[in-house]
Amino acid sequence: MSGPPPGIPERRDSPDPESTAPRKRVHSRLERSLRAVGGTIIVASFAFLTGLLVFDRVYMPSFTRRAGDVEVPDLSNLNRQQAEAILARNRLKLSIVAEVFDAAVPRGFVIQQDPEPGRPVRAGRPVHVTLSLGEEFANVPELFGESLRGARLLLDRAGLRAGAIGRVTTSETGPGLIVSAEPPFGSVVPRGTAVNLLVCAVSEADAFVMPDLVGRDAQGAQRDLEALGFRVVVEGPGSNFARIEEQVPLPGARVVRGQNIVLRVAGRLIQ
Repeated sequence: MSGPPPGIPERRDSPDPESTAPRKRVHSRLERSLRAVGGTIIVASFAFLTGLLVFDRVYMPSFTRRAGDVEVPDLSNLNRQQAEAILARNRLKLSIVAEVFDAAVPRGFVIQQDPEPGRPVRAGRPVHVTLSLGEEFANVPELFGESLRGARLLLDRAGLRAGAIGRVTTSETGPGLIVSAEPPFGSVVPRGTAVNLLVCAVSEADAFVMPDLVGRDAQGAQRDLEALGFRVVVEGPGSNFARIEEQVPLPGARVVRGQNIVLRVAGRLIQ
């Protein structure tokens, strides 16, 4: 066998730096060329897609428009008569599909249309529109003698809302009840309008401390309370001469003239 003598390492030829340099330069030029080609492809693809989109949106409708097609006109800011006239000139018809309230658009004017303006359609076809009913109005309900809570409920049902609350001492109605409103009852106002309310205030002469009536006969207590202007309800199986076992409001509570007072009686008579 041929080879180096024992003990002597085999000599290996090392690569020549001058021979590998051209390979590196070729590899570098190849990488740059590939990157340039990739960038060109990306730019060309983007330009192609942009051109295709422009062609589809701008030029394609003119090629695909059939004979006898017309362009839908813009009907915004037109009333019904004006819309009908311009559609007739373009050999189209008006079709009213809905009427809705819109405070921003005057009554009778077009809010929406279908098909949209500029679209080619067959001559003679209808263009569907929604017309405005203008601003929605509501009547201020009768609130005299209502409690503040009841007045708010009535206003809410009418599409209105409670505004400022004022108070006045008067004998026209009971304490805590509505005396008047502004705008007045029966007024026609835009929906959502705030209605200011005037409420009957409780004067010191109308305020009392609830006495302890437990143990008294119901008839006598009812007579005394009604003389002061209270509304008395007697509940229970006994007669008016029966003894009071429970009262609402409780003793010591503040009560006002015109307030309801409930007296619950026992089933046995006072001896």
